[in-house]
Amino acid sequence: MNLYDIVYTPLDLPPCPKIDLGKLDSWIESVYPQTELLKQSGNKLIAGTNQKDEFPWKVVWAKALEWKNNFDKLFPEIVNYVVNDWGIPDQDILALTLLPKRISDQSKGFWHSDLDKLGLRFYIDFEDTVTDKLIFRKTLTNKIEDKNLFRVFKTSSEIENKIHTAGIIDHRQPYYLNNYLAAHSVENTTDKRRIAVIIATNYEIGANVELKKKIDNLVINSALKFHNQAIFWNDWSDGIGI
Repeated sequence: MNLYDIVYTPLDLPPCPKIDLGKLDSWIESVYPQTELLKQSGNKLIAGTNQKDEFPWKVVWAKALEWKNNFDKLFPEIVNYVVNDWGIPDQDILALTLLPKRISDQSKGFWHSDLDKLGLRFYIDFEDTVTDKLIFRKTLTNKIEDKNLFRVFKTSSEIENKIHTAGIIDHRQPYYLNNYLAAHSVENTTDKRRIAVIIATNYEIGANVELKKKIDNLVINSALKFHNQAIFWNDWSDGIGI
């Protein structure tokens, strides 16, 4: 088994530490939109612009090659969490991207994959884990191709109709999702806070073999531990073996 056999799993790591959420909300409002960084994405990540109001998040970079707007000074708990609990050195963190839910947005089935290859995530806060949902649809092929990254799936020609709901075990949980072999979306049905974070590492731009091996082991072992909450590309039973 490798991490690409897994569509989603909580990770066997400590939850994100509690931080001052009001302070974080104020920081997000003060820096969004980060115009130059959004321009580099071809403006694809500006909610309501190119996606006809489908994009269910704001996109805010805490780090993009370097720390932005004093994030590392204002929220050292988050930096220490990634460096110490995840074991990813600061110099290996390529980007740290915050995805605060758009309170005004109702889910419209925005099926997509993200750009990052390792799919490392955590929640700073996921207030309503029952009504608001993280959902997945598997691809129809298990070919690992970079063209599957950073896509919006407008039809069902490449993904299954069946929808799988992620099992959330903690309001501040770390987790993994597969950007190669699944599309994901969210159901934003309440005004409760949800802030997810993408950890992009230098594996995105080079062969960090040791980091990849470490993440492989973490994801596989976590999926085996949390198999009742995890989603596998193949519908394996409780008798999963490596």
